[in-house]
Amino acid sequence: MTQKIFGAVFVLAVSFYIGMMLAANERRRVAELEAFYHLMERIRDSIASLAQPISEICLQYTDETLEKNGFLPRLRDLYQNGMKTENILYRAILEQDAAHSFQMTAEDVSVLTNYAVSCGQEDSTGEVRRCTYYLSLLEKRLNDAKTALSANTKISRALPLSLGGLLIIMLL
Repeated sequence: MTQKIFGAVFVLAVSFYIGMMLAANERRRVAELEAFYHLMERIRDSIASLAQPISEICLQYTDETLEKNGFLPRLRDLYQNGMKTENILYRAILEQDAAHSFQMTAEDVSVLTNYAVSCGQEDSTGEVRRCTYYLSLLEKRLNDAKTALSANTKISRALPLSLGGLLIIMLL
C-alpha cells in the first residue's frame, strides 16, 4: 500500500513539474518576443536618428532575456570571429534557432529571419521603413501571444496534472 501512495505522489509531482515547465516556456516566448521587439525598435530609432550601422546597434544592445537564451552572446561571438557585419544578425538568429534556444514558434522566428536576411542593404530611409513594417508584424505576434498567455499557462498546468491523475486511477 505504501508503494502505491509513493508512486501516486511521484506521478503527481512529475505531472506538476511538467506543467510548470510548460507554463514557464509560454512566459519565455512572450519575453523573447518583447526583447526582439525592443531590439528592432532600437535598430529603427538608431538608424533614423544617428545613422549607426546595424552591427554596432546590436552589439551595444543589452537585454536579460536575450542574454539568457544565448542570442546576444552568440551575436558577439560572430562579430569577434570576423563575420561580415551585414549578415551578423541573420546568422545569429539562424544559429540560435537551430540550437533550439528560442521558445518562440517557427512563425515568430520566420518574421525575424525575414527581417534580418536583407538587413543593412538599403539606405537609412529604406531601413527605417523595413524595420517599421517588421515591427508591426512582430507587434501583432506579441499581442497575440500576450492575449493567449493566460489561457495557455492554465492549460499547460492543468493538462499534465489531469493526465497524471488519470494515470494513477488506471494503475490502481
